[in-house]
Amino acid sequence: MYTSIVQELKSLLNSENILHQAKNIKELEKKFRLKNKEVSEEEDINKLLAQDLFTEVNKKIKNERDILKVSEEKHKTTKEILINDLTELIKNEENIAKAFSAIKVITKKWNKENETGAFKLKELDKKFSKLVEDFYYNINIYKAIQDHDLKRNQQIKADILVKLEKCTKESISRDLMGEIKTLRNEWESTGPIKRDDQNDFWNKYHGFLEALYNSFNEYKASEKEQYISNLKAKVDIVELIKSIDITTLKTHKDWKTKTDRIIECQKIWKELGHVPSEHKDLIWNEYKLICDEFFNAKKIFYDTEKEKYKLNKKLKLEICKIADDYKKFENIDDANAKFIELQKKWKNIGAVHQRDEQFLWNKFQKSCNTFFDRKKEIRKLANQEKDLVNTEKEDLITSLDNESIDLDILRVIYINWLKTNRIHSKKSNDLKNIFTKKLNQVLESIESNYDTFTSSLFKSKIDVYKTFNDSEEILKREYEQLRKQLESVQKEIIQYENNLGFFQNSKGTSKVLEEVKLKIENRKKLASTIKDKIKTLR
Repeated sequence: MYTSIVQELKSLLNSENILHQAKNIKELEKKFRLKNKEVSEEEDINKLLAQDLFTEVNKKIKNERDILKVSEEKHKTTKEILINDLTELIKNEENIAKAFSAIKVITKKWNKENETGAFKLKELDKKFSKLVEDFYYNINIYKAIQDHDLKRNQQIKADILVKLEKCTKESISRDLMGEIKTLRNEWESTGPIKRDDQNDFWNKYHGFLEALYNSFNEYKASEKEQYISNLKAKVDIVELIKSIDITTLKTHKDWKTKTDRIIECQKIWKELGHVPSEHKDLIWNEYKLICDEFFNAKKIFYDTEKEKYKLNKKLKLEICKIADDYKKFENIDDANAKFIELQKKWKNIGAVHQRDEQFLWNKFQKSCNTFFDRKKEIRKLANQEKDLVNTEKEDLITSLDNESIDLDILRVIYINWLKTNRIHSKKSNDLKNIFTKKLNQVLESIESNYDTFTSSLFKSKIDVYKTFNDSEEILKREYEQLRKQLESVQKEIIQYENNLGFFQNSKGTSKVLEEVKLKIENRKKLASTIKDKIKTLR
């Protein structure tokens, strides 16, 4: 007997809230006293242990009560301070803006206190609510409040009363209490109504709240009883699962029968609600342990049956995972090659268990179909985009035939042409050659030069290329072309300068000498232009 009392006392000491165990403690004390009356020749060590545990329990009860008392006192003190602040505000503050700002802060703090100490200190709640009402009547700003404001406040509070009355007719739940908190905060935040209706509204409001508070207390009591009932049901489930003798399960039929039985128990477990918090971890750990033991034993049994399929299943699952990643690849060509390789690997892998085969195949096939459908759509869109760009190019080529064309128009046409370079097709080079030829002809007709014209728009060209998806690659290619061009020009300059030294030592070469000097000057200008372009790229 003492042993059971000791065990129950230890359980109580480990409970989260021992104050809720008052009834159980009284019963244990009664059992202990009855046991003490029994005559025993031997001294039971558990009796001494029980006495010590009762002392520990009483200490813990005292500690929890002290903590609860401190918390309640702190809550009460905070509310009294807020009430005092509100009283001082009503008496002394005459500045409208400061008064409203201050009451907003006080109300916010009060509502926050209500969230942590709901349905307690009712007299303080009433006093605060009354002070809030008095604030709107006593403060000097009430002269500015129009009659429609009073009516609006009255309508809001009337709506709140309707909702509260509706709440009194509903079944109490935690969600409903949350709604009541919201309505209470809304009431406290709403301004005054006509003084003639104040008492009536006030009495209805607190009458509904009082009824709801009482119902909630009853709900909490019934909820506790339900928790205990749930605990008993879960204990029964644990005992039922424990009664299954795993050593007698020898066939697939045996395992399936018992598995179905346990799954049914698990279903019932999930449907059951909460249990008392002090038993929650204990019952859950016991339930989880026996379920794990059963399913681990079942796994070992079936592992011996499916060993030959294990590796193949693992390989196919890996392929499914890889395929799921590949289907999202941006580079369609790379992904296409990878999918073809995966399909070859899949064919070379042996079979898996029949129940897995269709699932794995469907999973893999789904990723394949998703990718190839995406590939088809991307190809289709790409071709459409290419056709659209080629049409743009042809329209720009046609626009060069305009007889009234000038340099400003040509600049617009050229920049728009550069924008079409965002996509390339087989036809792009042919159209580029046609455009370049016609542009050169038009420039010559208006006494301009192609190289000068395009150089003047180089920065615009780079700005356009920077908007492309593959801008980094394009600009790198542009840089390499300019670098090679610069190297070539610099070599020419060196060659011409060498030639210049030769011609200076020869007679009758003044004309040739001037031509070489001119070429050197032109090449240096070209080199300078190229360097400026390279700087623009950087």
